[in-house]
Amino acid sequence: MTTMLEMHSKEQQNCGNLIPVSILQKMHQCTESLKTKYIVVPAKNRIKIHPGPTCNSFVGKNGGEQTMMLGSSCAYTYMAAHEIGHALGFMHTFQRHDRDKYITLNENAAL
Repeated sequence: MTTMLEMHSKEQQNCGNLIPVSILQKMHQCTESLKTKYIVVPAKNRIKIHPGPTCNSFVGKNGGEQTMMLGSSCAYTYMAAHEIGHALGFMHTFQRHDRDKYITLNENAAL
């Protein structure tokens, strides 16, 4: 099924407000936690979710059909939601260029 996610946060609206994706059965849980809604539409740019040996996705839109792999290690909903977040353009906080504004290193606890 191809859908459009209507994004409501300021960060998400900067991505164009409507993002086409292919969804899993548990996408409903993801959209509820992101406070989004989805509607069925034909879309050239979309995320197609395939079973695979690992769990991974490119970060952000590649154009056309983007493949996301969800392997057996993604058995929990939060793991699938994590990869969907990457496909929508979300990064890990520690990888951001401005990470020092959000992360403080406790040098006494560092190895």
